[in-house]
Amino acid sequence: MKKSFDVNSAKDLREYQNYLKSKSWGKGCPFELEWPYLSIPEMIQHKIISTHLSKIIKDSSKISSRKNPENVWDGEPDGNDHQQYC
Repeated sequence: MKKSFDVNSAKDLREYQNYLKSKSWGKGCPFELEWPYLSIPEMIQHKIISTHLSKIIKDSSKISSRKNPENVWDGEPDGNDHQQYC
């Protein structure tokens, strides 16, 4: 019996990960296609992106907004200035 893909289920995510690696569902796709999607992989991709994109953006904005004094150039040469251009 097919089931709805649960984006919060580690088991369902592993099943999809195995599909991506092997390009096969093995014994058949365990998930049912939901409207308005045209394929199971498209549906799963959309669900994962919709669920996790806002978290990824939130997490990345936390990282980029942190001030790291080691990477902030103070305008004075200190022998490590080459790192600013890498």
